[in-house]
Amino acid sequence: MYGKKYEYVDHTADIEFNAFGGSVEEAFKNSALALFDIISDIKKVKAEETRTYKIAIKEDADTLENLLWQFLQSCLSILDAKDRFGFDVHLLKIKVIPGRNKKYTLSSVVLSKKRTETYFKLEAKGVSKYALKVSEDKKEKNKNFFSTTVVVDI
Repeated sequence: MYGKKYEYVDHTADIEFNAFGGSVEEAFKNSALALFDIISDIKKVKAEETRTYKIAIKEDADTLENLLWQFLQSCLSILDAKDRFGFDVHLLKIKVIPGRNKKYTLSSVVLSKKRTETYFKLEAKGVSKYALKVSEDKKEKNKNFFSTTVVVDI
């Protein structure tokens, strides 16, 4: 795996981050963690000794970029509607459905806890499609490296 899960990048008005992984699933998971960390202190939320809620998220799209956007938007809107902070993602699977119109599907479980003002950082309005990118790079022989670039409207 890449040395860090994600990093924030200077942006004039919103928040931009790059997330990394040895697989596309790992890069998507780390993208969600970066999003959650914008909204709350995820380390403290995770350590909080309160009930953990599981939220199943399933998406499908025609490109990896659209799949990432839909996944992050779903995380953001579902957590907001349920008044919760996300702090981890489990069982994230991405499948490619081959054919003339190739399609990608995603299934995952987001772990969350009840939202409290104690750990609140910023209100995220949405995930921008501007500059949204999923990249694959062969770093070493037979090893893949994936990265994402995401801008979050605040």
